[in-house]
Amino acid sequence: MLKNINGILISEDDINILKKYNIDILKCHSIREVQLLIERIIGNTDLLDDEVDILDNISINLQEIHYYKDTNK
Repeated sequence: MLKNINGILISEDDINILKKYNIDILKCHSIREVQLLIERIIGNTDLLDDEVDILDNISINLQEIHYYKDTNK
C-alpha cells in the first residue's frame, strides 16, 4: 500500500529500506530529493550489487508513481 509523505507516494517496504540507509523520507520534500540521497548512498558507500539494485529500483518506482500520478489527472 502506498503512503503519501510530503506529497511523495511510496510503499511502506520502500520506506523501511530507505531507513536502513539513513534516508528519512519525512525530511524529503520531493522525489528528486529522495533520488539524490539514493545516488549519494550508492556513490559513497561500498554496497553489494543486490543492495545497489534495490536502491535503484526504489528510485525507478518513485519516478514511475510520480509520472502516472501526474499523467492521470
